[in-house]
Amino acid sequence: MAPDQSASPALAKAIAGHRIAYRAYDRLIPRTDPYDPRFIPATARRIGKYQRREAGRRKQLLSHPVASLADGRVKAEYLLGYGGDSYLVGDEEDLVLFLRAFITADADDR
Repeated sequence: MAPDQSASPALAKAIAGHRIAYRAYDRLIPRTDPYDPRFIPATARRIGKYQRREAGRRKQLLSHPVASLADGRVKAEYLLGYGGDSYLVGDEEDLVLFLRAFITADADDR
């Protein structure tokens, strides 16, 4: 899904950054499986670097502050619909990061 026109530029940039990292990691996955004909042993040794990069970008995106209802909608649609998989919100920590992004600085003062 492409970032919506109503998403803030900062959110659109965070989504684009994650998409690049995710695609790089996803492209290498088949090459790390010894049962896949595309297996490349050297790639299997390097996959951790790509996995860490994707995870870092995902955490940045999950925790990116939601500035508007439109941002919240765009962010949720991307995270829950990317690649037809709910992988991008994979565990309790991810869900907490995502939900905390909806809390404004003003709400912290209550």
